[in-house]
Amino acid sequence: MLHEYTRSKLLEVPNLRMMDRGSQLCSIVTCHIDGQKPEHIQKFLFQNGINTSYTNIGSAIIDFERKQIDWVLRISPHYYNTVAEIDQCVEVLKQL
Repeated sequence: MLHEYTRSKLLEVPNLRMMDRGSQLCSIVTCHIDGQKPEHIQKFLFQNGINTSYTNIGSAIIDFERKQIDWVLRISPHYYNTVAEIDQCVEVLKQL
């Protein structure tokens, strides 16, 4: 499944931590990149043709405090996305 591939490839990005937990993971992939601001990441990805979103601590206070973060980047591969597009996303994130 594409979300599994996405999770595995994102591990190549420096300072990136996967935030997904549980035995059954959905297709929304959440991660945090230490030392980065979510607005900057989202804008940089958008400028490179990649649409993502992010969520701030106000949406999940207990979970985010437990994980010691204040935002997550949300990457949502869909049925029409390709492995090549995921690879492109990962390569762009490596440039941050």
